[in-house]
Amino acid sequence: MFYKFNELSENKRRIATALLCLISFTLATIFGQSMLSREVSSAESGWVRSFLMKILPEGTLLGDFVLNNIRKIGHFVEYGILGAEVSLYICLYAREVLKCAALSLIFGHIAAFVDETIQIFSGRGPEIRDVWIDFFGFITLSLMTYAVFFLAKDLISKRKNLDGKNN
Repeated sequence: MFYKFNELSENKRRIATALLCLISFTLATIFGQSMLSREVSSAESGWVRSFLMKILPEGTLLGDFVLNNIRKIGHFVEYGILGAEVSLYICLYAREVLKCAALSLIFGHIAAFVDETIQIFSGRGPEIRDVWIDFFGFITLSLMTYAVFFLAKDLISKRKNLDGKNN
């Protein structure tokens, strides 16, 4: 499904290793946040909220939405980052990108489920809604990563063809 490490050049192995470490770090950070108590988690959200209040004016549609949904947006963003990282790894190192992309959705959903399960043990209530928010964050940035990657790949290919015809 993926290229074997010994099939990759030294440089590509380093990049693959760095990406895998980044994915692991992101997942560990997400799970670590879920292990925080309700009080600590609320304090962190409060810090982010007070920072955003300086940027987003209250009383506006966008400002009110963001400030009232800061925790849900955080869920979406952290899983979006994870989805982008996983998708980039797939784009660069999968032999069968579509098959791996489909399987990555299972990974994203399981990660979201485990994340909410961890919250049971940290004294915070798990919510099925958060699993779906996490999963949709994963899907959204995954799709954006695939789109950018394949558009860039297509543009590079077209440019090479034009350069070849001009010579």
